[in-house]
Amino acid sequence: MYLSRLKLHIILSLALAALAFCGMAAAEQLYVNESGWWREGGAFNVSGTPISAAVGAAAAGDSIYVGGGRYDENVDVNKTLTLVGEGADVVTVTAASTDDHVFEVTADYVNISCFAVTGATGDWMAGIHISGADHCDISGNNASKNENGILLQYSSNNTLAKNTVNSNNRFGIYLSFSSNNTLENNTANSNNDTGIRLHSSINNTFSNNTAKSNNYCGIYLWGSNSNILMKNNASDNYDGIRLYYSNYNTLENNSANSNSDNGIFLKCLNNDNTLTGNIANSNNWHGISIGSLNNNTTLYNNTVNSNSRDGIFIGDSKDNTLMNNTASDNSRNGIHLHDSNSNMLRNNTANSNNGNGVYLWNSSDNMLLSNAAINSNDGHGIWLDSSSSNTLTNNIASDNSNIGIGMWDSNSNTMMRNAANSNNGNGIYLNYSSYNTLQDNTANSNSYHGISLGYSSNNIISDSAASDNAHVGIGMWNSNSNTLLNNTANSNNDHGVRLYSSISNTLLNNSVNSNTYNGIYISSSSYNTLQSNTANLNNDHGIRLYDSNSNMLTSNTANSNNDHGIRLYDSNSNMLTNNTANLNNRGIYLYNANNNIITCNWVQNNTRDGVHLYSGSTGNNISYNNIIANGKYNIASGGWEWQFYMGQYQSVEAKHNYWGAGMNNSTIDASIYDDDESPYRCEVKFYPFETDPITCTPTPDESFTFTTADAVIALQIAVGSRPPDPRWDVSGDNRVTSLDALMILQAAAGANRATDRRRLR
Repeated sequence: MYLSRLKLHIILSLALAALAFCGMAAAEQLYVNESGWWREGGAFNVSGTPISAAVGAAAAGDSIYVGGGRYDENVDVNKTLTLVGEGADVVTVTAASTDDHVFEVTADYVNISCFAVTGATGDWMAGIHISGADHCDISGNNASKNENGILLQYSSNNTLAKNTVNSNNRFGIYLSFSSNNTLENNTANSNNDTGIRLHSSINNTFSNNTAKSNNYCGIYLWGSNSNILMKNNASDNYDGIRLYYSNYNTLENNSANSNSDNGIFLKCLNNDNTLTGNIANSNNWHGISIGSLNNNTTLYNNTVNSNSRDGIFIGDSKDNTLMNNTASDNSRNGIHLHDSNSNMLRNNTANSNNGNGVYLWNSSDNMLLSNAAINSNDGHGIWLDSSSSNTLTNNIASDNSNIGIGMWDSNSNTMMRNAANSNNGNGIYLNYSSYNTLQDNTANSNSYHGISLGYSSNNIISDSAASDNAHVGIGMWNSNSNTLLNNTANSNNDHGVRLYSSISNTLLNNSVNSNTYNGIYISSSSYNTLQSNTANLNNDHGIRLYDSNSNMLTSNTANSNNDHGIRLYDSNSNMLTNNTANLNNRGIYLYNANNNIITCNWVQNNTRDGVHLYSGSTGNNISYNNIIANGKYNIASGGWEWQFYMGQYQSVEAKHNYWGAGMNNSTIDASIYDDDESPYRCEVKFYPFETDPITCTPTPDESFTFTTADAVIALQIAVGSRPPDPRWDVSGDNRVTSLDALMILQAAAGANRATDRRRLR
């Protein structure tokens, strides 16, 4: 419709008021309708292209107001002008020539607003084209169904605001070699290529734009540096936001959801970009994908959930920093590093992913620090595959469906102070992985093993806790030359530490107490060293060797276990020296175990017998041990039943042992179950024996936790079935009575803290 005189006057009055307010002299006003144009108070001019005619007639600084209607024109604006349409819903300018731009601006300080521009469908044509022009304002226009909606080339310091650029054949808004422009609140939907694209353009700011719904790419930066993208919505495209060969850009608080490929994609050759506070959820590939040769990227506080592949994927890139991101409920991995080195992952959350929480493949020198929520993933919490020299510190990987923290074919990694608890598989798992250092980690209450090594050598595991697991605390199979130092593996449902088919490992100063079966179980394993380990308190066996040869057991403590302190089964040529095996059912037990050296050990107060040989255990050197007060005391014979028990046909020598204070030939012989008592008619040759305690043996601690076995011993002394012994006088009244037995029983149950006055000599 035609622009009315009244409406023209209103527009003119507002324009004049704005100019007066700014302290500027009012420029001349021109008006256009479908039939022609006129100046305020001037003659009406008829023209076939009224907008172009008005532009030609206007002077620099004039304003042109265009009334509602349909205009078929290609308008060249080569001077500073303001063009205002009555509204993009009522003013449509269609390209008269499809091979030309609808509006082409080649002058600075041009303002174009409130037009619908369409029909510029020729190659690289645009609804509005800004070429070599600065400080222009393009606002409130609808530039749709062109080759490009709005095109800026070699233009700077322009503002594009509240424009709609939908359904163009290529780009909604395209900036080429253009800098310091501001794009805000524009809508660029359903363009065949990209909603908003930058090419070789720097220092532009995009905010609150919408580039969604079937663009090939919502926002695309190519060779463009130091731009700011803030609070844009790039959803429902193929890629939401894509960067290629673009550096020092900031992407902040953008939404890139439900895209057919990636939410945010740094394709390759991008450096020093910062992504913070973005949301990239429910994309059909990755939430955020960092492609090849993208370095020094910072990802901070982004949310990447429910994507069909990985939440965050980094491939062949280095020196990137990921902090405080949330990557959960993704169909594969929360965070995936692939062929990527020297990256930092800190304080990220990666829960409930269908794959792994954090996955490293062929990636080295990365640091995973304080990622405190790598939980409840269907695969593993943290998984390293073919990845070396990484550092994992203070991470929490719990309640995962398989492994908490695992390595496969991964070497020379360092794990410190991580927690891998309550996983449905192993807490920490190494397979085909060597020269790794694990220190001060926690792997408790897992459904299989706490820490497990398979085919892995030369690893050091120290100061770690692996307790309350459903099977083994620390387990190795086919793993050689590893060191276990200062670890705790208590109350596991099978064994504290188990070695199977493993050679030349060192177990030093580990605590393996109260496990259901064995404290330490060595099976089919040779040349291992067990030194200064504690295997006490209600293990079935403290230390058990099965089919294991040439191992060294020295200075270990195996006390108060339910069956044997130390047990050798089908195990030959082992050395047991300086060990303590007290207060067990049996102290040291050999079954078909030959040519072992058992010397300088302390074996005392075991309930059933001290040393027990069974089923053809021959050629053993059992000498210079303290074997004291084992079994029950027989007042009639003055001996113990039994200090030494023979359950085989072959005789043995057990010379130069100390059998207790005041023991002589008769009482020692009475304390040995052999040819006089045994149906096997075998003999233990115990003479000569030592009359003083063997000094090469360890000295048991003066105080330790009481057990019910101690209470039984005290009661036996009290009723006279065991000789007096001041070590069980815990009441301090210089005698052993039923009161002492009661106090010890209460102490064993934790009811009081009676002082242990015993010195086990």
